[in-house]
Amino acid sequence: MEEVEIPEIDREGLEEEAKAIFPNEEKRKLYVDILVKSVEEAKALTNLVSLMVEYPEIVTNADSRRKMHEALEAHREKMGELEKKVKKL
Repeated sequence: MEEVEIPEIDREGLEEEAKAIFPNEEKRKLYVDILVKSVEEAKALTNLVSLMVEYPEIVTNADSRRKMHEALEAHREKMGELEKKVKKL
């Protein structure tokens, strides 16, 4: 099973683009942080789904299901944090 590869994020280039959108430095940093974390979370969730597709037997394994549930719960919490940050923009 091959992990999904997402190119590294050019934080400096993103920061320059964000300056044009958000002249306020605090909001600009928040915006960049939200974008970077969103990509990281999407990558992690895509890899989890890929594992389930590649190895469907892990869904029937109680220990694997528990671990997936814990991972998904952690992602829900992170997405909730991101949602709160978005509302600050």
